[in-house]
Amino acid sequence: MDWASTLISQFEDELEDVYEINPPIGWRPLVESLLEYIKWQNKIHKTRVKIYSIEKRHGGLRIVVHHSPASSSSISGEIFGAIHLAETLSCKMCEQCGAPGNFEKLRSADSLILGTYCNEHLPQEKD
Repeated sequence: MDWASTLISQFEDELEDVYEINPPIGWRPLVESLLEYIKWQNKIHKTRVKIYSIEKRHGGLRIVVHHSPASSSSISGEIFGAIHLAETLSCKMCEQCGAPGNFEKLRSADSLILGTYCNEHLPQEKD
């Protein structure tokens, strides 16, 4: 079973409507921790926050969510704060290995590379 399928079975309520799970491998522990927190919040506070997608977008982690209007706004605010923190931390973690890294904007041939890399995994710029 691949990583995404394992997550879907472990967090089936939170990922019931998910259409994309494709974060870089270095950010997977961050995603797993966030999902554990959301699952706990949903269970304890009877909220219904659902994840639609987890992916790399514009060089950082992007998580798209939906929550039921009946959810407590203060609890939903806590969950959205945790999501924002995870998205921010992804810009400080190497997307290849999870080590501390720096957000980089590099040119490679005719494309632009946006991402977070440690010194070991930093892509080479090409003119």
